[in-house]
Amino acid sequence: MDLYTGDLDRDNMRFDTCERLIARLRALTQSQLSEYYQQAVIKQQGLALLSEISGVGAGKDPADYAHPAGWTMFPDASALQQALPVQPKETERVEDRPEP
Repeated sequence: MDLYTGDLDRDNMRFDTCERLIARLRALTQSQLSEYYQQAVIKQQGLALLSEISGVGAGKDPADYAHPAGWTMFPDASALQQALPVQPKETERVEDRPEP
């Protein structure tokens, strides 16, 4: 069931998100993977996310959390979401959906 939860949440009755992701990854060239690695890992450019969770009673002091140099800190996920650019939602035409 967990495999299809994301599809259910997104009203994707094809239940094909995993297969589509695998197909996109297989289509990547070695050059594209190398370019991504250079940008994300070596040059450390692009979006990176560090999320920390502490137990009850801990984490009240901001000093309890990591503060990587040059990173922008957001107090919560909502603040981060508001800072991200809005991208149009990938629409699915009703006629493209399989019949039940």
